[in-house]
Amino acid sequence: MRSAVKQVCLAVVAWAAFLGADPSPVMAQESTVEQLKELQELRLEVGRRRAELQRELRLLKQVMGEEATEELAPFERSLGGMSADEVSAELRMLREELERLRDQLVQTQLGAQEERFAVSGQARTRFEWNDADFASGQADLAQLMRSRVRVVGRPYIQTRVVVELQDARLWGEETGTRDADADQIDFRQAYFELDEVYSRPVYVRLGRQELDHAGGRIVSPGPWSNQGQAFDAVRVRYGGSSHVDVVYGKLVESGAAGVRDRNLYGLFGTVAQERLVVEPYTLVEHDKRGGAERLLRASAGLRAAGSAATATGHVFGYRVEGVLQVGENATQDILAWMGAANLSYSGPAWTRPRVDLGLDWLSGDDDPADGDRKAFEAPFASRHQYLGHMDLFEDVPAATGQRGLADFYLKGEMSASEDVRIGLHVHHFALVEGQEKNLGQEADVVLSYAFNPACTIGWGGMIFVPSDAMKAMRGEDPAFKTYLQTEVRF
Repeated sequence: MRSAVKQVCLAVVAWAAFLGADPSPVMAQESTVEQLKELQELRLEVGRRRAELQRELRLLKQVMGEEATEELAPFERSLGGMSADEVSAELRMLREELERLRDQLVQTQLGAQEERFAVSGQARTRFEWNDADFASGQADLAQLMRSRVRVVGRPYIQTRVVVELQDARLWGEETGTRDADADQIDFRQAYFELDEVYSRPVYVRLGRQELDHAGGRIVSPGPWSNQGQAFDAVRVRYGGSSHVDVVYGKLVESGAAGVRDRNLYGLFGTVAQERLVVEPYTLVEHDKRGGAERLLRASAGLRAAGSAATATGHVFGYRVEGVLQVGENATQDILAWMGAANLSYSGPAWTRPRVDLGLDWLSGDDDPADGDRKAFEAPFASRHQYLGHMDLFEDVPAATGQRGLADFYLKGEMSASEDVRIGLHVHHFALVEGQEKNLGQEADVVLSYAFNPACTIGWGGMIFVPSDAMKAMRGEDPAFKTYLQTEVRF
């Protein structure tokens, strides 16, 4: 009997020693989610071990004074003259180890609860001087300010809640120093997320949220914009690094009888390999209102990005993307397309040089009166990162008179020091349709300085020299723009 009791004691001591080991080096490398999953598995194992110990203790108590049963026979044969006091001492040791086990479990649970909330945020201000009317030379001055506070809560394992408040304004928009209406404050994001539903790689996000897919050419959170972009939507993802996202979003809710809504539907796939990512996708916009607002437009595309590295650290990459648009807009049939290609090089030197050479091509309409709409349009895309920092082509159909846009570009960047990075971007813009096609050239000089790990200062100076097509549409004078931006994150 003594050996059986000792085996039980040793099992409990070993389990408690395992729990008592210092977890900090490992947990310092794991996320809060992994810690909570580990805690859940620990609870299951503790429950199993506790059931086994209760069975052994019940048998030992029966040995101490109750009638023997067939279940006790093996223990009685191994008792070997063990006294009741000795059995009691062994039981006391078991109780102490069980108490240690319980305390360790409570401490682990409390440690996990300390990470239930996380707060982060951003304060960004940008001064812009913009002389882009191509005629009068009268510049516009603006001071933009954006403040965000983000709270992430995890009330339970595999459940997350995100709330992000934003105040985005132009200085001087308030009517006076005593205006306290807080008109610019809004919930930028407010959603909950369920991870690994029923232990499957299924992730559900429901509420106001950012959508960022396929490199931002179709739908993007618009990080450069002062307000940004978010959607009232539900997103269901299946898979891990390779996955499929199904998205439904509400763009307009009429709330009145006889007036239709505007909805957004998306199917986005990602196939990820070691040095290749392929992303097929389809985005459908459906405005059920009548007249000129009536819209049913589907954008089906494929994006691929890959890279190859040499033994000395030189990296060569590429990106290609193609999109076909079909549907109906008011009385017009939609048939448009977009293509993009990019080659890049990154070097291993301390300057971290990078060079990009590429082309963006957005189709245009050669005859707007023929009943077909051939100008490519992507109202939720991010144009700033692709079509020049002067932002002259944020709305491509409107800026080009429905005639499409071609952008040939060469971009170079390098680090001047550990904290300073500079770049030069050159674009040649042209119309796709029309007699006069050359719009002109844009040159952007950009600089970023990491003042400290939390604060970054950026500056940009841009010039656009118009050619014949731009002169006919906007004016003959060159356009200029500069900005100075400071961003602090916490």
